[in-house]
Amino acid sequence: MSDMPVVSRPDGPVPQIIDVSVQSAAAASAEKERAMVECMYVMAAKRPRNINQFRVEAIEAMQHKSLADASIWQRPAGRKQNAQGQWEQNYAEGFSIRAMEAFGQIWGHLYISARVNWDDGERTSITVTVIDTQKNITYSRDAIVEKRVERKDKKGREVLGERLNSYGDLVYTVRATDDEHRMHLGAEVSKQMRDCISRIIPAYLKAELWEVAKKTIADQNAKDPGSALRKICDKFAALGVSPVMLQEYLGRPLETITANDLNDLAALHTGLKENSFTWADVMRVQAEPAEGEATKPTPTQKLRDKIANTKPPEGGTK
Repeated sequence: MSDMPVVSRPDGPVPQIIDVSVQSAAAASAEKERAMVECMYVMAAKRPRNINQFRVEAIEAMQHKSLADASIWQRPAGRKQNAQGQWEQNYAEGFSIRAMEAFGQIWGHLYISARVNWDDGERTSITVTVIDTQKNITYSRDAIVEKRVERKDKKGREVLGERLNSYGDLVYTVRATDDEHRMHLGAEVSKQMRDCISRIIPAYLKAELWEVAKKTIADQNAKDPGSALRKICDKFAALGVSPVMLQEYLGRPLETITANDLNDLAALHTGLKENSFTWADVMRVQAEPAEGEATKPTPTQKLRDKIANTKPPEGGTK
């Protein structure tokens, strides 16, 4: 008599075939991951990390212009009052994905994994884990990536919604293609990995490397501001941000740009390129007054006020 489970049916019992291939694959994957982590712990014990060596190599990396340029991101984060009571723009900033990838390679003894938890057709849930096998420290982050994107052209796309952007243009929320979703998934994995590695690298080392990177960028921009401006305009143009839009962001002609402006724009470009935020987000925060700050009049409001305050000609109108 077979031990195979059966399901009762009107026409008699029918064997129930249980597919264990998925469970077997999951178990094999978990066993493989466990073996890899154990192997890395053994290697970390045999060849312990040298903090001073990391510091020297990381500083050398931040002295390379190409890497330093892509190492810092920055975006407007609202306005606040300074010590003199004047309102000024506040900025959020941090190390980029590229910087943390470089630091992670130099730091060594890191086990990094990205796992898809589930996918319901509308969104994908992922978990990114980073283990420092030298210090036995683990950081893990979860994220959900929606299968939808915003496009100005809806031709041939499944439209899920629409809205007006900050420039008054109509944009559509459409179903993401497989390639678009794959790119967004990869970008989200990279961001979560960056944040996990950042929590492992000691703060005092990051502070020193931050100053080295900023000095490298500033020194290079100060050597030839004209060339630096042309390069930064080309980089923004590749992301769909024109020189006119940059001028609107700065609030003055690009010809008056300073070395500090170039440094800030380089960091802003890095954040945009990594999809940490959008240009619409930047301009929205840039324009929003802080709590307690007087609202800035728009050009339309200025024109309306000018017309309202203009005295009519003597004798009235005919």
